[in-house]
Amino acid sequence: AGLLAKSLGLPVKRFIAATNVNDTVPRFLHDGQWSPKATQATLSNAMDVSQPNNWPRVEELFRRKIWQLKELGYAAVDDETTQQTMRELKELGYTSEPHAAVAYRALRDQLHPGE
Repeated sequence: AGLLAKSLGLPVKRFIAATNVNDTVPRFLHDGQWSPKATQATLSNAMDVSQPNNWPRVEELFRRKIWQLKELGYAAVDDETTQQTMRELKELGYTSEPHAAVAYRALRDQLHPGE
């Protein structure tokens, strides 16, 4: 949805492909090799997809808009880090579920000074 909004003109600084250990997309963005592995069960189970069927649509959108895939940030967050992030957020007064913790951790780790 965010990429579609950007394609319609929403000013977005960047996107991060955040996943759990089922990290086919981050690995592809890192080395250009599409190599799905067996899916592993995780705390963020809605992300337990090793071969995302929507990825061709993402690539097509980038092709049509003449965007570069290298513009996408990427991160894979394991269960231990997900749990740690949920505890950190709880200490800040925010109760998070695992999927939001994965996304938050990926963003937090990629923020630049002043952001």
